Amino acid sequence: MTLMLPPLDYLSGESCRQEYLLSRLNRARNLAKEVGELLEQWVQEAALALLADWIRTYGIQPQAPARGSSLVPPHALPAKGSGSREPHRRPARPRRTPNE
Repeated sequence: MTLMLPPLDYLSGESCRQEYLLSRLNRARNLAKEVGELLEQWVQEAALALLADWIRTYGIQPQAPARGSSLVPPHALPAKGSGSREPHRRPARPRRTPNE
């Protein structure tokens, strides 16, 4: 992409500088809108890819899940009686006192 600058004599008048500024701001706003639209499409496509991967890995249940049931695969849930609702959290380290 090349940067196109107007001739310097074009920017000599106040109205020309104002017009040039407004045209650049308008161009920047349009580019930001395009980037936002592309980002939205990218997020949607990435989400669909993750969903497809999840379906490929775990499969699809032929019927809708029962009311109140979870879509999380059973092996991803914590073991019953583990006493922990967050199975991936490490136990806290004991704090050291300044004298140690």
